[in-house]
Amino acid sequence: MEHEIRLYTQPLCGYCDIIKEMLDKAGYVYYTIDITKVDGSKRFLKERNHKTVPQLYVGDTHVNKKDTLEYSIEELSNIINQARLGVASTDWPEGNGEQEF
Repeated sequence: MEHEIRLYTQPLCGYCDIIKEMLDKAGYVYYTIDITKVDGSKRFLKERNHKTVPQLYVGDTHVNKKDTLEYSIEELSNIINQARLGVASTDWPEGNGEQEF
């Protein structure tokens, strides 16, 4: 699906749990991809220079580009909605609110 939401995670990732909770509270339907179990998922992330989880994609657009703890539910919802509309934002800094894999 063009605008499906995919959350790349791994077990025992507190940051992953935080972003899942935000997505749930905002009412989004999303796919959780456990990179320790889904073939090719870790390679997908490494090919895009990701070294940590969670990583959130809407279609082909990477949307969580700053520290997980800095997002409010409203901000995350706005970013997801922009990605669904094809509005790219490149001014989000990479963050540290993530867990290495």
